[in-house]
Amino acid sequence: MGLAGAARHARRPVPRRVPAGGCRLSDSLASSLRSRLRLDGADPDLAGRLRSLRQQVERIADQVALIPGSRRSSAASAHAELDRRLTDVTDRAARGADVGGLLAPLESRAATIERDLIVAASARAHAKADHAQATREVAELTARGQAVRSLAHRAVASVTPSPRLGVPDVTALGDVPTEPAELSAYRERLGRVERALSMAHAEYAAALDRLEDLTERARRVRAALAAAGSEDAMSTVADQTAAVLEDRPTDLTRLEALVQAQESYAKTMGVRP
Repeated sequence: MGLAGAARHARRPVPRRVPAGGCRLSDSLASSLRSRLRLDGADPDLAGRLRSLRQQVERIADQVALIPGSRRSSAASAHAELDRRLTDVTDRAARGADVGGLLAPLESRAATIERDLIVAASARAHAKADHAQATREVAELTARGQAVRSLAHRAVASVTPSPRLGVPDVTALGDVPTEPAELSAYRERLGRVERALSMAHAEYAAALDRLEDLTERARRVRAALAAAGSEDAMSTVADQTAAVLEDRPTDLTRLEALVQAQESYAKTMGVRP
């Protein structure tokens, strides 16, 4: 080796031997750092689960706030319990405790409570819509009831025999309830009121329609007989028919018999009303 080669060899760094104690210290510092990072919540699994739980508990608090005050106590207690348990678990984790066994039951409990609150909120929304619909139905049935009662009074005063159906008053059901179960039963009763009103309307309207039909038939047959010069033979019956029509309430049974008698005579004489 020449002088130049010796010089180059002399400039090469000579590896230094690290004492074994230095390696252990480095490992200890790294372990301490890793432990410190986990305790501060940097561990991906633990930190993520705790953060997710905290977000869930806050969502539950928002759901509880939507519940009417009179029905909020049980949900508020459940939320308070979750918040206390989560705070305890978080504090334990910060002190370095193993909280893995505590997280799973807490996550399950939080999921159950949140699910129940979401279902309850949906039920309240449906109940609110049903309450509004029931309120509209009550207003409609109240107006229909007044109209049917007016029709019934007119029919009873105008014809005999007349229907004797009761006309229900929807206001007798009381105020529209807010509880879902009570509201469901209330709407069933509204349905029965609606069917009863429809039946009463049909019966009383039919009685008045029958009077109108017989009145028109009596007019047509009398006019047809007069036009055919056959009025005199049925004049007595025609006068009786007119008298019955003037009576109130009008006897529909007798009126129909008189009209049919004139129509039969007209048919015999070849006269078409």
